[in-house]
Amino acid sequence: MTAPPDAPCGLPESATMSDSPATTANTPLPTKPYNFALGALASVLAIPAITIATIIVGQVGFEYPAIFSGIGMVFAFSFFGAASHRRVVRGVGFLVALVMGIIATTFAFIGGFISGIYYSFNAVGGKGGLLGEVFIGRVVFRLTDHFDEFIIQASAVVVLAIILLVKYIKDANAARRLDKATAGAGAAPNFGTATMPPTAPTSDALNVLGAPDLTSAAGERIADVAAPVTLNAPSSGILLNGQPVSDSQPKKKFWQ
Repeated sequence: MTAPPDAPCGLPESATMSDSPATTANTPLPTKPYNFALGALASVLAIPAITIATIIVGQVGFEYPAIFSGIGMVFAFSFFGAASHRRVVRGVGFLVALVMGIIATTFAFIGGFISGIYYSFNAVGGKGGLLGEVFIGRVVFRLTDHFDEFIIQASAVVVLAIILLVKYIKDANAARRLDKATAGAGAAPNFGTATMPPTAPTSDALNVLGAPDLTSAAGERIADVAAPVTLNAPSSGILLNGQPVSDSQPKKKFWQ
């Protein structure tokens, strides 16, 4: 009997056995638990993230950059779900993500609106900077004389935010119904195990239980019935001239 090969140099034998592909494949991956605090903290980061993104869109030259702020809900819910390790945000986390989404959308809308005005202000050679009196007068002018543009952008943002909010509400309700159905169903049936039909007890089992062996008795009766019958063969139960015919009695010729 030969000894098993030694482990490679520098590695213990237990390490090589535990790192085998079969052991790694059969080991279940750990699931991360739900973390509400981390999700709430991440949803707060959605406020500066969407605001900076909307300002950048305005500086690129987009005519109505404030409309881009409508995806603030996506930032808030996505950040909360990714940080809390929950694919569908629901429960108290849904309320937190909703509040942060509203705040992020509002700040991003204001930042995008001002960024668009500042881009056009610099395009015509405006002086005084962001906090100068000339630029502030330009913002007031856009809000008073072109208020319809402000209403159009705000309406587009509200519609987009409502559409996204309805989507997240449907996802949360579907996840809640699935949890209730799973909890009410209990253990799932095992469809992978085949059920064999019950078999009749054997004669050995009947003998152990003290029951009469009906199978052997029935077999003997069938054997008796199925025994071959020879034609023209004398039987002890047949009478000839008032005397039983014996199998050993010789037959007489017809002239005797």
